[in-house]
Amino acid sequence: MVKKADAYVLEFLDVYKGKLLNKKRVGSLSIKEAFVDSVTTICTRLIMEVKEIMKMRKATSDLAFTAVIKEQNQKWRAIARRLGDKKLPFNAHPDSFQIVWDQFKTQMMK
Repeated sequence: MVKKADAYVLEFLDVYKGKLLNKKRVGSLSIKEAFVDSVTTICTRLIMEVKEIMKMRKATSDLAFTAVIKEQNQKWRAIARRLGDKKLPFNAHPDSFQIVWDQFKTQMMK
């Protein structure tokens, strides 16, 4: 299911709170690590959404794929802006999606 940015903001907050609760139980993650892991989780879910969008649009070209990646990057930027209003201990970097995407591409090429 393709989600809007607001839905991902709520999902981010749930993931982050879950990681913080786990931190209290296990004591393994720092607050920063929980935040970074949550950013990575949401960016990964945005990447997984690309396939669904391509299928919905019946798009098969590289140009269409690039357009969908750019759209997802813009969605992440909207998510990051909305998270900035939530008074979290860290700010989500607007380029995080691109960083996760670059890592994902590198791993896929191996």
